[in-house]
Amino acid sequence: MKAITLTNKGYIKLTDNLLNSIKKNSIDLEVTIGTMDKYSDGYYKKLGYRTNLLTNQNEKKFLRQDSDKFGKYMICKLDMIFSYLNKYEKVLYLDGDIVIKKNITQYLDLLLGEKDLLIQDDININKPEVENLCAGFMYINSNELTKSFFNTDNISEKILMSGLHDQGYVNSNKSKLDFIKLDKELFPNGSYYYKNYESIDPYIVHFNYILGKEKIKVIKKYGEWYT
Repeated sequence: MKAITLTNKGYIKLTDNLLNSIKKNSIDLEVTIGTMDKYSDGYYKKLGYRTNLLTNQNEKKFLRQDSDKFGKYMICKLDMIFSYLNKYEKVLYLDGDIVIKKNITQYLDLLLGEKDLLIQDDININKPEVENLCAGFMYINSNELTKSFFNTDNISEKILMSGLHDQGYVNSNKSKLDFIKLDKELFPNGSYYYKNYESIDPYIVHFNYILGKEKIKVIKKYGEWYT
């Protein structure tokens, strides 16, 4: 398993929290960090992490999902995934607003098997009838199909630069892959976790459904701030 995440200078606090959750919960997982600027690249190199400088956009701000520059970041994200699918048998992509609470490697390996993809359920509890997959937590088998799927040469830039970004692309084309949607009680997104946190025992928590710097306040509220 090759685990990767993506960050920039404005996202360092959240990325630190992901990495510290791995350390403090004694998770056996080494994460390589895709960096979007020289500052964050140097920051994580000094801490001893493996990094991959994808571009040097020198963006100092926390980028909201609804910002104009977010689409360019998602192109870099898919390029990074594609690159590592050409080097490793399996790639785990993690958003930086995730915390890992329990060892996930064995569970994910057994579940993935020969499937193309394991992916988080991005359920909106106010619209449970609508299926939505979350591109912020994906475990991918490297094969010709998945390499083609994540190759941005095969994806319309118009889609990635739209408000739908990479997640819109994945959801629109999911029928091309043999995938498993992960159990929302074990791998909850924000929408599900905020309503059910007292009754579940998850492997991870993804603190999405919150935009901008409010994320940190919410993570602290639920006792998952490790930084």
